Amino acid sequence: MLLIGYLGCFGYISLTFAAQSAFSAQIAAKTPQNASLSDEIVNKLVNSIELIENSKKYPYGIKSIDTKGNWAVSRRICQNTVKNTYARYLKTEKKISYLEFLSRRYCPVAGDKTGLNKNWLNNLKKVSGLDF
Repeated sequence: MLLIGYLGCFGYISLTFAAQSAFSAQIAAKTPQNASLSDEIVNKLVNSIELIENSKKYPYGIKSIDTKGNWAVSRRICQNTVKNTYARYLKTEKKISYLEFLSRRYCPVAGDKTGLNKNWLNNLKKVSGLDF
């Protein structure tokens, strides 16, 4: 069982994990500059983002493009964001983790008037079971 309850960027998370996967170890190894995330890891991140964002009006928290609440379109945008952000991350000096890099793009704390975006990174780590 992965999840008991959640409220995403807008609250708390209460989770339980039956077992942690080996994803973090798989990614922790040095990655060549032209590498990309496996489909399995992308899907794990995208599924976690869907749970964290938890919105019918804005599936996957996509607000930059009017998806009219279309789940499939929003999922594709989220997948592209995860993949493209990883490609950008590989070109950096990697002073922060990829998930922190992703959070700064996907749910930035800077300029957040509600103060709730600060929960997003920790929620993503807990829901996905990843930390790389």
